[in-house]
Amino acid sequence: MLSSKRALEFLQSIDFERTAGSPEEQKAMDLILSALRQAGYDPQVEEFDLLTFERGDGWIEFEGQRHPARPFSLTKPFDVEGKIAFVESVKFAREKDVKDKIVLTYSPILPKELLKLMSYGAKGFIRISGPMRGISTNHLPYKAVEMGKVLPAVSISYETGYKLFRSMAKFVRIHGEYKQKKSTGHNIVAVYGNRRHEILVTAHYDTVAFSPGASDNGGGTAVLVELARSLKSLRPSLNRKVRFIWFSGEELGLVGSYEYAMKHEDMLGLIDIQINIDVVGDTFGQNRAVILGNYELKRFVLKAAKELQMSISASQGIYSSDCIPFGLRGIPSINLARVGGLPSALGHTDGDRVAWITEKGIEPVLKLAHNLILKFGFAKKMPFKREIPPRIRKKVLEYCRTKSLRCV
Repeated sequence: MLSSKRALEFLQSIDFERTAGSPEEQKAMDLILSALRQAGYDPQVEEFDLLTFERGDGWIEFEGQRHPARPFSLTKPFDVEGKIAFVESVKFAREKDVKDKIVLTYSPILPKELLKLMSYGAKGFIRISGPMRGISTNHLPYKAVEMGKVLPAVSISYETGYKLFRSMAKFVRIHGEYKQKKSTGHNIVAVYGNRRHEILVTAHYDTVAFSPGASDNGGGTAVLVELARSLKSLRPSLNRKVRFIWFSGEELGLVGSYEYAMKHEDMLGLIDIQINIDVVGDTFGQNRAVILGNYELKRFVLKAAKELQMSISASQGIYSSDCIPFGLRGIPSINLARVGGLPSALGHTDGDRVAWITEKGIEPVLKLAHNLILKFGFAKKMPFKREIPPRIRKKVLEYCRTKSLRCV
C-alpha cells in the first residue's frame, strides 16, 4: 500500500548535504540501495566520470571590512580586487561597462550571461541572494568549466549586497578557496517487470553545496523509493516495464541524466513516457505538472488528477530538470512538483530542511505519480501520441544553449 508516512521517514534518513561525487552522495546511494533491496529489487549502480569540487572559505572585502561570501561551485582558488560595476541586468551589460571590473548584480544570472562576462573581460562576479535566504549556492556552467572557462564568482547575502551598494565603494576584493576535482557520480537503476516497452520514472538525489535539499530533491527521491516499493505488491503485472532511476549530478548541470541518455542511446526508443519528479514536500503549496509533450498528454494528466480530487496547475513547456536530455531525443515527459511553500522558497540554501516537510506535502505528487504509472502500465495502447511539438522542442534546444549544458 502506498504510504506518504513511509516516504517522509525515508526522506528524514537522507537529511544531509549530498553533493555529486562526494562521500555524502555515496551515503545517500547506500540508503537508497538498501531500501530497494528490502523491497525485493536488484538495483544496479552506473558510474560516470564527474568534475566536481571541494568546498573552501570565501569572503568579500570593501571599505576595510570583510563579509561572508560563497564561491560559485566549480571555481578555482582566487583572490581578485577591482573596481565595481553594478548592472541591473547582465543580459544588457555592455563590454565597456564591465571590462576589467568586478560585476555586481541582483538579477538572476544565466550561464550564457556568465560566459558573456568572461568574453567581455570582467575580472569577477558577485551575485546578491534574495532577501531572507541567507547566501544562495550557485555554480559555473559545467560545459564551460570542462573547456577551461572559469570566472572568479561569489554569492553574498541580500544584507551584504545592500551594504555594498549603499557604501558607494569603488573597489571590492573577492576571495574564494574552492578547488575543482575529478570524481565519480552514481546513477541508481531499479527495474520492475520484464516487458519490452517501458515507463521511465526519475528523480535526482544530489544537492547543491551547503543544502540538505529536503524539497530539492530529497522529497522526489523519497517518492521514487515509495513508488518502487508499492509496485512490488502489485497484481496483476503491468503491460510495460517501469524503470526507476535516481540521478546524480543534476545540480551541476544534468550530468547524470546526460550520461545515462548517452550510454543507453540504443534503448531510448523503447521509452514511451518519462515521469520526472523534482521539488516535493511543501505543506502549503501548489501541485504542478509541466508537460514536455503535446496537449493530449496534458489533458490526460489533468484527468488523472481530477480522479484523485486533486487540484493541479498544468502547462506545456520545459522544466529545468532531468527531463531535458530525454526531451532532446524525442521522449515526452510529465514533470511533477509541489511548490509555493517555505522549503521550495528556500531551495539551494541551508533552509531547505526536512523539518518543514510533512506527509501532506508529499502525498499529492506521490498519489498522482502512482496513478499515472498504473494507467500507462495497464494500457494496451498509450493514450497519447509519443511526440514533442516543434515549438516545445525548440524551447528545449534554446534551454540547453542558454544554460550551456552538455546535452547539445
